[in-house]
Amino acid sequence: GIGLISTYRIINKGVLKSKQFPKIIISEQQLPPFSFFPYAVIPAEEFKRGNCSDIIDHEVAHIRQGHTFDLMLSELFIAFQWFNPLVWLIKRSVILNHEFLADNVSLRNNKSVKDYQYRLLNFQTGLKNISLAHNFNSLIKNRIIMINKKPTRKYAALKNIIILPVVAVVVY
Repeated sequence: GIGLISTYRIINKGVLKSKQFPKIIISEQQLPPFSFFPYAVIPAEEFKRGNCSDIIDHEVAHIRQGHTFDLMLSELFIAFQWFNPLVWLIKRSVILNHEFLADNVSLRNNKSVKDYQYRLLNFQTGLKNISLAHNFNSLIKNRIIMINKKPTRKYAALKNIIILPVVAVVVY
């Protein structure tokens, strides 16, 4: 509840730049860019520089793919299973997967993969993170590794699908 209230306070204090979906909010607060339901919140200093199209693409990808719902569901699980370390690891994995998906969309719209990676590396760190939102500058090392990874072949994916039932039987 506290996370929801603080996130909506940040959104309400910002300036609405675009009323159409997704809604772009410009915030004067020292926060990383983030998305929450239909809102993409961009720091004012990044917006003033004029080179925030990749950030907006990334946050819009989170919004269009409905990542906030998954994040809220994982927070709900943590609220009831806070003592279970597996739930915390699942939340981290969900966030990392969402970042990979959003990066993939951003890279399709971006001209240079190298420029995007430098953008991730040069982005201001040490900013306060919003627990209920996807932050642009989270888990940067893992994201860069994934961006540079070659896609798996269909044979490798088929092999994993075949191994999955065998592992399930062995575990059973």
